[in-house]
Amino acid sequence: MRDPANRSVEAHYVKIMTALLICIQLWACSVSNDSKNSSNVNIPDTTRLELNHGGVLRETLVYVPKSYEETGVVPLLLNFHGYGGSAANHLLTSDFRQLAEEQTFLLAYPQGSLLDGSPHWNPSPPSATNKSTVDDFGFIESLVDNLSATYRVDEERVYAVGYSNGAMLAFGLACYRGERIAAIGSVSGTMLTDIGNLCQPPQPTAVITLHGTQDDTLSYYAANNISNPKGNSSGYVSAEDVIEYWVDFNRTQSSPTKETTISSRQTVHSFVYAGGQEGVEVQHYQVIGGEHVWFDLQVAGFGTNELIWNFLSRFRL
Repeated sequence: MRDPANRSVEAHYVKIMTALLICIQLWACSVSNDSKNSSNVNIPDTTRLELNHGGVLRETLVYVPKSYEETGVVPLLLNFHGYGGSAANHLLTSDFRQLAEEQTFLLAYPQGSLLDGSPHWNPSPPSATNKSTVDDFGFIESLVDNLSATYRVDEERVYAVGYSNGAMLAFGLACYRGERIAAIGSVSGTMLTDIGNLCQPPQPTAVITLHGTQDDTLSYYAANNISNPKGNSSGYVSAEDVIEYWVDFNRTQSSPTKETTISSRQTVHSFVYAGGQEGVEVQHYQVIGGEHVWFDLQVAGFGTNELIWNFLSRFRL
């Protein structure tokens, strides 16, 4: 016969495990639902802005820092989630709110529309050959216009950053709406091959990219690089090719300044291509062994978000 004390311990253990299982199930449901609709998660101190564009109701989470004053213009940072993601979850993953408070800039996390049931961004102009018919460029222009009419936005300092598919939209904005975007950032992102061929930015554009060398979703290495035995995903160019494109277009120095940092036991190589037209730069962080994520880095005392904002905020139209 088992000791009653043991039976009591076992019963207590079962209760704990049952409660834990319920919590996990609830969390999983919330993540699944949130990937379809950003409104399922309440983010404190944010405003949910709704715009009807192209017959589709579009949502954006907006954060106005307490340091905002209506007496002066402030920059605006647009931050785009990845494919299948949501504005709310992306805000929690790439949370610029503290920086926005310290540096006084507006934050906007737009929500992508559904494509085959998953939120996405269309980084190309709508056309018969484009798998998406959504006019995301028009939506973002309307969003910036709306925010500028509501707040004192410095329209010479509107920046775009994104993760994965969201980074594709940031690059697309630079290509097709570059007269409104001062600088862009990409985390684990790339450009489509048609953008690489057709992209005609109206002006030099400062670009910062962060990419992992073991990204199995969007390849780091170019197709002809011996470090890339799998080749590139169809329709996408490599992180290396993206850097080369913007270095060439911006006419920066071809030989970058290089530095190496150890961040959370990961080696990070930084490359700065300075001396571009109109003073722009291309900056790249190569995360050795990094995968397809929004990175949690510490480089020279700065986290990922600080690295991005410190770079973007230096440039204006």
